[in-house]
Amino acid sequence: MFGFGKKKDSEKANGLTENTAADEQSSTKDSSPQSGSGFFGRLIAGLGKTRATLSAGLGNLILGSGSIDQDLLDEIETRLLTADVGMEATDQIINNLKQKLNRKQLSDPQSFLDGLKKELVDLLQPVDEPLQITRQSPFVILVVGVNGVGKTTTIGKLAQRWSDDGLSVLMAAGDTFRAAAVEQLEV
Repeated sequence: MFGFGKKKDSEKANGLTENTAADEQSSTKDSSPQSGSGFFGRLIAGLGKTRATLSAGLGNLILGSGSIDQDLLDEIETRLLTADVGMEATDQIINNLKQKLNRKQLSDPQSFLDGLKKELVDLLQPVDEPLQITRQSPFVILVVGVNGVGKTTTIGKLAQRWSDDGLSVLMAAGDTFRAAAVEQLEV
């Protein structure tokens, strides 16, 4: 009725699913008892997959490639998008790497990998500042996002942290189509 499992079946039928031994080992590690269960287990597993995609996955791809060409750049772009880097950020990274390639600043796979790492760090550097909350007047934060990305959970965690720091916190649920939003905030 809801199509659970159909995607996997259709992917298998189309030959789109490729499980390597490394992927199976990775998923085994993600579901280990160390990761925990429930929300935090899924969060840790999801972050582990993103970390693997961005670090080891890209490193192996770049260092294992014979040459730096358009196919490699396309694969890097795909992996960055898959890791939720975002379209605008991914375009900026790829364009900057292409410019450096054209100027012969990145000539071998190791220098290219180092250049990619630098681009990622440079992209995050401007926003690497803690949030400065003023205590003199109300400080309002609006959290917006699509369904299921963890907005309410994040709001609850932030509220608990600020409350522990001695701040007075007021939360208001603005979910339009979800009856349990207020109850989730109460937890």
